[in-house]
Amino acid sequence: MCGRYTLAAAAEDLAERFLVDLDQVQVRHQPRYNIAPSQQVLALTARAGHRDVRWLRWGLTPSWSRDGAAGPINARCESVFERPMFRQAIRQRRCLVPADGFFEWAGKPPRRTPHHFSLASGQLFALAGIWEQWQGSSGRPVESLCLLTTTPNAVVAPIHDRMPVILRPDEEEVWLDPSVTEPAELSALFAPYDEREMRLYVVSTAVNDPRLDTPECIRPLGAPGSD
Repeated sequence: MCGRYTLAAAAEDLAERFLVDLDQVQVRHQPRYNIAPSQQVLALTARAGHRDVRWLRWGLTPSWSRDGAAGPINARCESVFERPMFRQAIRQRRCLVPADGFFEWAGKPPRRTPHHFSLASGQLFALAGIWEQWQGSSGRPVESLCLLTTTPNAVVAPIHDRMPVILRPDEEEVWLDPSVTEPAELSALFAPYDEREMRLYVVSTAVNDPRLDTPECIRPLGAPGSD
């Protein structure tokens, strides 16, 4: 699964990379070093040929939920077209989730070792997400998302048996295109990201605390200031 990720980039870099309005990003964005489930996260959706900036809760709530409780944070790409929780969203409500890294843990409690994964280039990338809107009795809709996961590449596999679906820039428009609904066409985007273009390093166990959101969470273990 993918249970934490990072988005430490400046608003200006996000707007340039993902072709969105800077003012929309700046209104709420701040560098994030330990994004955790149940938090509001930056996502991009498509409308009338343009990309919209949204802030969605991480933890999918389907429209038919009785109580609006947060649900899955991940959806396995192998079953996303069949499971009732996901099958409508995968065809009608897909989103890009900007990131610059994600975390996975090796080992078993209490000695689990956190690792940070990113592109070797250091560039931003888009995680593949699906989203839903739930309407409660309060009248205020709850918008939420989950991330798709796939089999790991050779970099991630020694640490974890799943990794998030990372889209290449030329795949992002296909993912957002509402006219694309065929499983075969969308499934072609689920291949594990090329391991030759990724890097990882061990980080401090400080990231284990979801309340901590500072550069310490991504500092390589052994670097000045890490524990």
